[in-house]
Amino acid sequence: MYIMQYRHEKICELMLQTNQSIKVIAIHAGYTELSNFSRDFTKMAGVSPTVYRQQNNKGTIPEDNIIKNESDKIMLSRLTARRTFR
Repeated sequence: MYIMQYRHEKICELMLQTNQSIKVIAIHAGYTELSNFSRDFTKMAGVSPTVYRQQNNKGTIPEDNIIKNESDKIMLSRLTARRTFR
């Protein structure tokens, strides 16, 4: 359970701190189908990824703020063995 919660937190961080598309974030999280990512995210957050991003973005995201942090990429890739939030 802890790993899935941590994975969800990292995905949320990426959604709010980068201007990467939800599809790109889903791929970095190990999803091959956006519909699976959206379904799992909605189960965990209670809203769709798009709504979550709209409701939680207070300001603008800098253009150069993309997924550059290798540790985030590595951590998400390690967590791909379990692709659902269940």
